[in-house]
Amino acid sequence: MAEDLLTRLEHTVRTSSAVETINSVLRPYLNGRRECTDQVSRQLFLNLFSLWFNLHPFERGPRQGRSPYQIAGINLGTDDWLTLLGFPPD
Repeated sequence: MAEDLLTRLEHTVRTSSAVETINSVLRPYLNGRRECTDQVSRQLFLNLFSLWFNLHPFERGPRQGRSPYQIAGINLGTDDWLTLLGFPPD
């Protein structure tokens, strides 16, 4: 019975406010992405989105003006996600 319970718990979807926040930010970008039709392209898009989001400073709230990477103390040498991908700044 314990194994059955553990199996059921592993398959239960758990959410948190952090997950809901990311979903609300990510959803508008995914709705228009017709080219993300397979698992590889979805993962590549998610990688790009994660980099952009983590370097993007919050516009309001107690973390205003700082990005998730800055809050976590991660310094990549630049806050420009395109520079990190190898595109020179204009």
